Amino acid sequence: MGLCKCRQVTTLFCFQCRINVCDKCIVDKHKTCVVNKYMQWLVDSEFDPTCRLCTGQFTPDQPTIRLNCLHVFHFKCLMDYAASLPANTAPAGYACPKCQGPIVPPATANDAVATECRRMLEGVPWARVGAASAAVPPTATAGEVVPAAYNAGASESLTARKHVSIAIPSPPQTTGTDGGGSAVRDPDDDKYARRSVNERFNRVVSNQLEESQKRGLLRDDNPAAGLRRTAIIMLLLMLIAVTTIELLTRAKSSHHNALLDPAHNANFRIE
Repeated sequence: MGLCKCRQVTTLFCFQCRINVCDKCIVDKHKTCVVNKYMQWLVDSEFDPTCRLCTGQFTPDQPTIRLNCLHVFHFKCLMDYAASLPANTAPAGYACPKCQGPIVPPATANDAVATECRRMLEGVPWARVGAASAAVPPTATAGEVVPAAYNAGASESLTARKHVSIAIPSPPQTTGTDGGGSAVRDPDDDKYARRSVNERFNRVVSNQLEESQKRGLLRDDNPAAGLRRTAIIMLLLMLIAVTTIELLTRAKSSHHNALLDPAHNANFRIE
């Protein structure tokens, strides 16, 4: 689970922006992004940001539609795909070309993605039939079998859309402009970016200092804090003094090394 920028807890993750996103932000700010479970991104972060039907890129001037299974297509491509199916196709036959989940969201799906998908499919004849069928799931009677496509689609939609949305009070806004008129960068924009070695070291040191302050080891009102500081400083000074003396001793002894004296070296002959 992660925290979206709108302070909603979610299990969904935008592969392209590399941030956690909730269903509302997907509809508002990530219309064409590749979105899936965060655990799926940990397993395989590869993605294809193109339309599955036409293999074309998504552009702002082309309407797109995101199905309840989170896959995105050009709206025209999806309509052409549905029109290419036989006229007697059952409602369960209108399935996602990528995962075979239902194109029309089931009645149990009431999140922002499903609501937006239903809105875009208003007025489409086969979508109205599919919506009516999704509202009343088919049941098997004597001698009848429920279509496998419907079961697979329903299972995919339910497993792909299980996430938690918990409202958390919004903190003070960090975006916008400062007093000088320059833009203020949102710290969440690069929270998944690679950190340098210095940044990681500074973060570890700051975390250790904060933990020590919480436990009261470095607080000024702690009677033992002064003694600890003095002991640590004295220990460091002793280590530095011992190291310096050892280095000077070795440097001095090197001048009296017999091997470095030509008169005592068998490899040299002095006449």
